[in-house]
Amino acid sequence: LDFRQVPNMNVDLSVTSARLQCTTSGCTYPPPSIQWLTQGQIASFPVNPTGTGGSCVLPEQLYTSTLDLQQNTTWTDNSDKLLIFSCRMEYPDSTLNLITSGSHTVRFAVQVTEAFLQQNNQNITFTLTVNSGEPVTLICVTGTSRPDPIIDWYIGSRSVGSGTSLIFTPSNTDHNEVIFCQAYNIDPTLKVDSNKARLFVRVRVTEAFLQQHNQNITSTLIVNSGEPVTLTCITGTSRPAPNIDWYIGSQSIGSGTSLTFTPSNTDHNGIIFCKTYNIDPNLKVDSHKPRLFIRVQVLTVTMEGSTGGTKVFNEGYPQTLKCSTSPSRPVPIIRWLLGNKAMTDNITSISMTDGEDLYVLKSEITLVLMRNSSNQKIRCEGFISGQETSAVSTEVVVDVWYAPDVRVSIAGNTVVNYTAVLVCVPQGNPPQYTFHPWIHTVGQTEIRRLEGVNTVNNSTLTLSNISIQDTGTYTCTVDNGVPGLDRQVNQIGYKDVDVQGLPRFEKIQLPFAGEPNNSVSIEIRFYSSPPVQWVKFINHSDLSRLLNTSNIAIYMQPSNISMMFYEKRVTRLGHVAVLHFRNLTDTDFGNYTLQLSNDQGTVTMPFDLIVLAAPSVPKKFFFINIQDDHLVFGIEKGYNGGHEQTFVVEYQPSGAPDAIWSVFMIREDALEDPFTNGTYYLKIPKIPDSQYIFKVHAENKIGSSSSTEGVYVEIQTGSDLEVKGGTNVAAIAGGIGAAVVVVVILVVLFFIWRRKASMMKNSS
Repeated sequence: LDFRQVPNMNVDLSVTSARLQCTTSGCTYPPPSIQWLTQGQIASFPVNPTGTGGSCVLPEQLYTSTLDLQQNTTWTDNSDKLLIFSCRMEYPDSTLNLITSGSHTVRFAVQVTEAFLQQNNQNITFTLTVNSGEPVTLICVTGTSRPDPIIDWYIGSRSVGSGTSLIFTPSNTDHNEVIFCQAYNIDPTLKVDSNKARLFVRVRVTEAFLQQHNQNITSTLIVNSGEPVTLTCITGTSRPAPNIDWYIGSQSIGSGTSLTFTPSNTDHNGIIFCKTYNIDPNLKVDSHKPRLFIRVQVLTVTMEGSTGGTKVFNEGYPQTLKCSTSPSRPVPIIRWLLGNKAMTDNITSISMTDGEDLYVLKSEITLVLMRNSSNQKIRCEGFISGQETSAVSTEVVVDVWYAPDVRVSIAGNTVVNYTAVLVCVPQGNPPQYTFHPWIHTVGQTEIRRLEGVNTVNNSTLTLSNISIQDTGTYTCTVDNGVPGLDRQVNQIGYKDVDVQGLPRFEKIQLPFAGEPNNSVSIEIRFYSSPPVQWVKFINHSDLSRLLNTSNIAIYMQPSNISMMFYEKRVTRLGHVAVLHFRNLTDTDFGNYTLQLSNDQGTVTMPFDLIVLAAPSVPKKFFFINIQDDHLVFGIEKGYNGGHEQTFVVEYQPSGAPDAIWSVFMIREDALEDPFTNGTYYLKIPKIPDSQYIFKVHAENKIGSSSSTEGVYVEIQTGSDLEVKGGTNVAAIAGGIGAAVVVVVILVVLFFIWRRKASMMKNSS
């Protein structure tokens, strides 16, 4: 037998695979049985020889048995085996066994089956305590295994490294996680987990904060003297729980997560903090160190200027109250209240130090109170900021003095000839009054001053047998020594008295006058209380009541009336009754009566409407003849203007326009009776023979009319008369035997008459 190993003589299956061959050295028949031996003992490797022809003569062959050992082949019990392989050959029915003299050494692989965690050569079992942020070295011990295993490291399900050892830096998030190694060396599906140690990650306390009511405290901690305070020391994330000590300045005042202490005034401006550690006592951490601000509450407030708990104010006048606090810290606050309403205007405050950084506040308030504030309380409250609920206070009751309100009432009857009583009732504080004389006024005119009957609470004034002149305003003047809002001590109340009686006419000048064909308004003013119920104008010619027509308007409107009250002239609001003619005719002139009626009765006023006009031009003027040494003319009168008229006959020599007109006047009632159709005879004394122009006009006390057209008359004694001019021309015939009487009015008298007529017209 030949024994060969391909490719090496000594084989390590953890490194490589091995092919061992055992072959006959010559041609053999029948086929032999080849067996493999380890350590000289038959090994259970069922490998059959295979034959090849080679140089043998059939059926002889060369037989070879090949044993292939794959890399990482393990022994049956996975032990670390180093075996010597050899082989032998047996022939059927033969006791001859051939054993090779050669052998090969084969070392089998070992499958990794266990792993352990170690730190500092010490096995780790249940818990691994580490410090957050500090590197840790662990070793994964796997026992015997060939080839060397592949090792992976895990914290929980998170891969954190590979290799026999692991250096990692734990963090707080690793706490309570399990750490282990996982190993395999032959079959990746046959991984072995080490024991799983639970990580206890210690986190060193590195910071601390002070909190109050879950709020961080940094620079200043404000507390109240004498009131317990609870603080908490928050250390942030740390493990295990830290040790905490508390200090004010260098003085230890407690330990533990929270501290309840009662600050005093001596702690003011001290610093308070907590000091903590949890792993290394030499690595202690201080919290923030806020400075203590010790609030000292206001214990008392004092109000100056109050007497017996009451303060008197004059209504509408400013008054100042002062209030001060006891020493406190910080600068205290003073709040003023009227009732339950805070007051914020007209307040001045000043603070003063009072040792040990304590303050006293003095506050002044200037108030202007009205009467509705009486009996309310003014309260001065003192407190420090943020401590309103701990405010202390003092208070006074308000007594507002005010000038009296004066009310005047009237009782009785204000009708003419009756009696009325005025009552003046003041209401003020204090209720002690001085009454002054009553004043009777109409508008701005003072009529009289009257003494009333005064009592403690009122003053009365009796008006007996009253008349219209008692109408007016009655003023009651009262004072209680307190100035009013008008800065006057005397206060007034008044009552308007309206005396009712018959309507009363304002004195007027009669008669009324108008011009024909023109308008005229007849205005009669009157005063009436109560108001008139109706106004009537009566025409005496037919005793008819005038009504509104297209030519007549009757109405009433307000108007000021001048009257005499107790020898004082006053003006009252009355009315004017108006009778308006739009176009006067001759029949409108005459006698009238105005009737007024109110609840007290009826009054009347008769009046005349007279003409205010010059006469009109005579309608006709013509020459008739000469009779009894008179020139006889015919004249038809025009309208006389409502007054007696005079006819003025003017004549002038014909053909001498610059000659002076001569004048002859005759009164209307001197005309002779008419001879036909309202035509009257107008006679003038005969004048010397000549040729004349005659004309006539009418005059009354108002003025004169225009002249008629000229009438030409030629006078010749003993011959006919000729009349020319206008529409009336007559020839004068016949002899006139008598001497002609000529009446000539001197020119001077003519001008005097004309001036007089003009003056009369202007005067009217």
